[in-house]
Amino acid sequence: MCDKPLSLRERKKARTRQALVDAALRLFAERGFEATTVADIAEAADVSPRTFFTYFPAKEEVLFAGTQDRLERVHVALAERAPGESFLDALRRAARDVLAQPTFQAEGQRTHMQLVAANPALAARALQDLLAAEQEVAAAVAADLGVDQTDLVPQVAAAAAVNALRGALMAWFLSDAGGGPQPAFDQALDLLEQGLGALDAAAGRRPPSPIVQAPSGDTGPSNEAASPRTR
Repeated sequence: MCDKPLSLRERKKARTRQALVDAALRLFAERGFEATTVADIAEAADVSPRTFFTYFPAKEEVLFAGTQDRLERVHVALAERAPGESFLDALRRAARDVLAQPTFQAEGQRTHMQLVAANPALAARALQDLLAAEQEVAAAVAADLGVDQTDLVPQVAAAAAVNALRGALMAWFLSDAGGGPQPAFDQALDLLEQGLGALDAAAGRRPPSPIVQAPSGDTGPSNEAASPRTR
């Protein structure tokens, strides 16, 4: 995605917007989402509550400030693929692009995930964003195959890819690893590209699960029900 140079006015607006996001995430982490007010966020960012509402229609929107930009970057990466570039490679490129943005901060992402996990309304909003991303990917896969976006294959492929990235993000979050989630993203997409063959191999190396079997010669009463007599 080629970012156009911003004017002085646009740079000032971007700084104010980011100051509001930074202040909100800091206060959410310290006080909790419910206990933090718009007035608190505005004061911490050194602006008025009226200015806050110029940038965000509601408090929860601060948590999802970068979502539209990220979806746009995914859209552009998928739409502007080089010949032979797969949609998974384009997603990998989009993820690197998103994580390279100065607005992405690892600790802010951790706070975001903690709050979403603890608040059903925020979780519902996050799910909407996840579904929107799936449809961006489904459209690209459908175009590659020459089929309708609503067909099974593009929908399943998109759900697998987007949820692989979501799973990688969660693994990074739960591991409390330093740095950003890019290595986890790469591993998740590699795993998906291999068709989950690595999981099959790992399962083959595990000892068989213990199964309780009926003693030899004792078919048990259930067998009679499972195999009705021929009348």
